[in-house]
Amino acid sequence: MDVTIYTLEELRAVMRDELQAFTKDDEQLLTREQAAQFLSISLPTLHNWTKKGKIKCQHIPGTGRIYYLKSDLLNSVIECTN
Repeated sequence: MDVTIYTLEELRAVMRDELQAFTKDDEQLLTREQAAQFLSISLPTLHNWTKKGKIKCQHIPGTGRIYYLKSDLLNSVIECTN
């Protein structure tokens, strides 16, 4: 797995660019695994951030499954860096 290290300013610039390119694709639901991969974090970290309210999740009624909106993930990262 390749890891890219950004300075805080570089990360903010990347996230601003992502938000400006905001499309309906960003409204797609991601699984826990996809969300963790998108954020480059582990599943336990995703779980902890979700429990603490740092990341918003979507519960699908009747399935017991949890999904994440890509746009919510982008917004969470921006809020954490401000």
